[in-house]
Amino acid sequence: MKFHSSVSKELQSLLANDLKQYEKKMPMSREEAKEVQKWVQAGNSPYDNGWYITTEYGTPMDYISAKRIWESGACLVAEYDTINDNPILIIQDKQEEDTTDEDIPF
Repeated sequence: MKFHSSVSKELQSLLANDLKQYEKKMPMSREEAKEVQKWVQAGNSPYDNGWYITTEYGTPMDYISAKRIWESGACLVAEYDTINDNPILIIQDKQEEDTTDEDIPF
């Protein structure tokens, strides 16, 4: 695998190992495998994502899972964490959308 020149040799070794383990555990299409490989070649972990989508526990979601959620059009709701001064993305299913607007007469 060829990494970007800005990625150190030490990091390349760690990321290549992470990707190998990730590919063993995560079922994915060929297209998804190519995309996660490009993500890792740029110096990123396959266990992180560029959309800043987290699990319900606040940990970064892995690349493929986050990509699938992003592409599904799931509703992303941003809230503000007043304790840690960070934005939080909360994922809601489309079926769970608030329908109270239908009851408003205007």
